[in-house]
Amino acid sequence: YLEKATSFFTWDQICFNVEKFDIYMEKVKDFYNKDAMWKEFIKIDIEESGREVNNQNINFFIEESLISYFITKGKTFLPNEFVQNHEEWILLCYPGKKMTSFVYFYQKNIFNINNEKNIYQDSFYDLDNKKLFDYNKLTCN
Repeated sequence: YLEKATSFFTWDQICFNVEKFDIYMEKVKDFYNKDAMWKEFIKIDIEESGREVNNQNINFFIEESLISYFITKGKTFLPNEFVQNHEEWILLCYPGKKMTSFVYFYQKNIFNINNEKNIYQDSFYDLDNKKLFDYNKLTCN
C-alpha cells in the first residue's frame, strides 16, 4: 500500500493541470502590484525564510500562493492511486509557522472560489507544533 500512498508531481505538472493558469497568474501578479499589504507580507515571509528579497523569490511566493490556493480550492487535481479519486479533503502541511502572505491571500479569495467538498480549503497544518490553523480565524499582523 505504501507505494500507492505517495505521489510526486513537478510544479509544472500542477500548473499545467489548471486551465488558463497563465491568465490566473497574471491576475495574481496584478493583485500583488496593487495591494501594498500583500506585498509587505510576502517581503516579510521571504526574509523570515532566510532568502533574499528579489524578483525571483517574490515570483516564487506568488506562484506558490496561487498553486496552494488552487489545490485546496479544488481548481486543480492531484492524482492519488491510494484513494483513487475518493479523497474527501486536502490539507496543506508544512513544518513550521504559517506564512502571513498565505493567510492574507486566502482571506482575500480574489477568485471567489469555494470548495465545499474540502473542509480544510482555508487551513494549514504545522507539522512541527502539530497545530491546525484556519486562515479565516487568523489576523494578519
